[in-house]
Amino acid sequence: MWYRCGMRTLASVLALCLVGCASNSGNSSATPGDASTVTRDAGSWADSAAVDDAGAQPLPDAGAVPESPLIAARPYTRRVPAAYDGTRAFPLILVLHGYGAAGAPQSLYLGMNRLADTHGILLAHPDGTTDAMGRRFWNASNACCDFYRRGIDDVAYLTAVLDDMEARFRVDPQRVFVVGHSNGGFMAHRLACAIPGRVKAIASLAGAAGMPNDYACEPSAPVHVLQIHGTSDGTVLYGGGSFPVSGAYPSAAMTTEMWAQRWGCGAFQDDPMRLDLDTGLAGADTTVSRATGCTRAGVELWTIANGAHIPALGSAFGDAVWAYFSRVTAR
Repeated sequence: MWYRCGMRTLASVLALCLVGCASNSGNSSATPGDASTVTRDAGSWADSAAVDDAGAQPLPDAGAVPESPLIAARPYTRRVPAAYDGTRAFPLILVLHGYGAAGAPQSLYLGMNRLADTHGILLAHPDGTTDAMGRRFWNASNACCDFYRRGIDDVAYLTAVLDDMEARFRVDPQRVFVVGHSNGGFMAHRLACAIPGRVKAIASLAGAAGMPNDYACEPSAPVHVLQIHGTSDGTVLYGGGSFPVSGAYPSAAMTTEMWAQRWGCGAFQDDPMRLDLDTGLAGADTTVSRATGCTRAGVELWTIANGAHIPALGSAFGDAVWAYFSRVTAR
C-alpha cells in the first residue's frame, strides 16, 4: 500500500509517470524520460499497482517523528513490509525515478515492491522537483537533468530522506542501497560520490556517472557500484553522448571504469553466466562484467544486448539486483 507524507494521491502520481516514463528508444537526441507512447506501460503498471497494493501494512509510526524542513517542503512516499515489527534492523532501498516520472510508480516498474515484501525491505521513493516543463527531475550532473539550471540541492534533500527513514524505522546502516533509473541512475552515482558513508551500494539502470569535471568525487568510504545498460538505449546512449540543452555524459564502460580506478580495481572480466532481465528479448540477454582485484569496493557492468532505455523488466530484474546487493554486503 502507498503511504504519502502529503496530499497527492497515488492516481495522480501514477498518471504523471505514465507520461514521463514511456519508451523513446529510437531518438538519440531525447532527454531522459521523454514520452512517445504510453499504451503498453499504462497497462502493465496499472496491473502491478493492483497486485502490489494488496497486503501492505499501516505505518506503525504515523505522526510520531517531526519532519525536517526539507521533508515538509518535499514529502515522499515509503513502503513498509508486513514483516516489519521494529524488533530488528531492516535493509532500506532508496528508489530514484527517471526524468518526468515519479517515485511510487517507478518502484512498481523496477519491481521493488514485490522484492520488499518478499525479502523484508524498507522502501523510500521520493519525487524530484518540477522544471519549467512541469517534469520532475534530479539535479545529478551537468548533463542530467537540471535543464533549466534551478540549482536544486538534491544531495541535501535525499540525505534528509535517509535521515527521516532512519528516525522512523530501525534501518540497518550496512544495508542501505540506492536503485535509480535514467535520471535517477545519474543521481545514484552522485550519491555514491557525495554521501558514501550512508550508502553501501547502488544500482543504476540506464543512467551514467557525472563527467570528471561535473562534481568532486573522492568518496571517503567504499560504495559498491552496479551499472545496468541496454546497447540499444536511444535516450541515454550506451556509448556515451550529450543532451542538446545540457552537456556530455560518459559511456557505460567509462562510468564503471572511473569507479574501478577509484577502488583500485584491475581489468574487467566477463562472467560465463548470463542473466535474463528483459522479458521482451529472447533468451539470456544480459552479460555480466566484473572488475577484478578491487581493494575497496566492487564494480560491475551488466549489458542488456539490444536493450532499450525502458526495458521490459520481469521479476528476474529485482531478484538479480537484490542478489547483487546481498552478495556485496556479505563480504
